[in-house]
Amino acid sequence: MEKIKVGTIINTHGIKGELKVERTGIEEFDRVIKYYIEGYEDEFEIKSSKIHKGNYIILLDGYNNINDVLKFKGKSIYISSDDLIDLEDDEFYIKDLIGIEVIDNNDKEVGKVVDVLEYDVNDVYVVKSDTKEMLIPAVAEFILDIDLENNKMKVKLIEGM
Repeated sequence: MEKIKVGTIINTHGIKGELKVERTGIEEFDRVIKYYIEGYEDEFEIKSSKIHKGNYIILLDGYNNINDVLKFKGKSIYISSDDLIDLEDDEFYIKDLIGIEVIDNNDKEVGKVVDVLEYDVNDVYVVKSDTKEMLIPAVAEFILDIDLENNKMKVKLIEGM
């Protein structure tokens, strides 16, 4: 089973065992699925979830005291890749974009996606070739097509890229 990171436990919240979680994707921690915490083999279920000041506050089922959850502080939270949320046609998981071959609108090889920088406005793809690295905004003006089946991304480059 492949596990996908969906958040990081950044602190406890209150004394009743709640945890403050910074999410790394679109998971809302409100589904009845199994969650996994870095360094622990156990499967966890989330009893409750709410947003507070931009982060999630979760309560793990069976954990009702701050002393029981202090050990999770700083740990990553994962889910099974089978439990990933279905995305819209124009949305992609970062894990699926890393390593994808990038070609320009003339079918000339540009490089491969090595990272995705996440920003509020839009993501930026870090594309690396043998000779250079470039940043390509993840917007329709530059990203012409993403074909995961054939592992190709077609982009429109502008002078200077």
